[in-house]
Amino acid sequence: MKKRNKQIANLLKLGVFLFGISLLLWNCQDETTTFIDIEIAKAHAWFNKNHNPLLEENTFFIGEANWDKVIIINQEVYVPLGNSSPTQINSSNGEIKYIYLYLLFQKEAQGNYIEEFKVFISDKLTNVFEESKNVEEITFSSSNVLLRSSFNSFSINKETNLQERGEDCEIVDWYLVTYVDGKELSREYLYSKVVCEKDSILPEGGGGGSSSPEDDQSYDDWNRLTECEKEFFKSNPSTVFSITENRKKAEEATSRLFPNCGLRNTLADAFRHAYFSALNTKSIGYSNASKLGDAHECETPSSELDEKIMDLKNNSWGYNYSLNHLNLIESQFYKDFISANQNNEIKTLKTCN
Repeated sequence: MKKRNKQIANLLKLGVFLFGISLLLWNCQDETTTFIDIEIAKAHAWFNKNHNPLLEENTFFIGEANWDKVIIINQEVYVPLGNSSPTQINSSNGEIKYIYLYLLFQKEAQGNYIEEFKVFISDKLTNVFEESKNVEEITFSSSNVLLRSSFNSFSINKETNLQERGEDCEIVDWYLVTYVDGKELSREYLYSKVVCEKDSILPEGGGGGSSSPEDDQSYDDWNRLTECEKEFFKSNPSTVFSITENRKKAEEATSRLFPNCGLRNTLADAFRHAYFSALNTKSIGYSNASKLGDAHECETPSSELDEKIMDLKNNSWGYNYSLNHLNLIESQFYKDFISANQNNEIKTLKTCN
């Protein structure tokens, strides 16, 4: 009898123990779920109050924010448009691709968010967050929205770009096509892009497809880039052309505005970093611009840590300036930069010669 009672007691203890473990696991899961729900709720509340409707004028913006299908990656909140399924688009040369549309919310201090519109373009149905190969990523902030009203000038710029690139290029127009019973009902123009032979700045398709950045020397010498920069360009080949043009523009402006100033750790150097960062923010979005800026500094030796701090600080000033100004005008940027320097917002290590 005593032995049986002891067995029953042990079984009861085991049951209590297992119940406790189950309760603990349930609480952990509940806490995780609660944390995610809280983050989504915060972003949603900010969206309801601060969402920039200008983003909805973007030619790619199709559908409404779906807060029931939110994805959180590295504390960044991705809200799909529509039912979260990709939208099929057709090109003028017969290609078919899929676009995945998300609003991205990146948390800042004091409960604020940076809101961007992310467009992922893939040649197949895929998970764009896990499969980056052959997925083009385009980022729009409130300051670089591709408006429907800008189609004419956009196409003219592309025509000029085509002529400058040579005879081995073609313009490919992309459309959102609606079919009913297999028949085309409507066709809405989305965007155009130049596709060239041996072109590293465009996704695969048209002509001979695209090469990787290391096959092209358009961003200076590939071998001079940091490993972090190389990884960035491999993952974002469509940004090479814009970044190359922005770098030239920043260097030319620096030489013109600071003719008697050295280019290492001086005010001229600070301007070049800030202006380059601001231009990139307009062209490729804050997220990619900041990733590139950080990638450039990733191999800085400890003996040059003060230079890294200087560059990152001035980069940050450029990002924020671009986000807070709808139009990026060089003359006004220069005036505001000089004013910021006088207010100790810009960091330098040397005075100009």
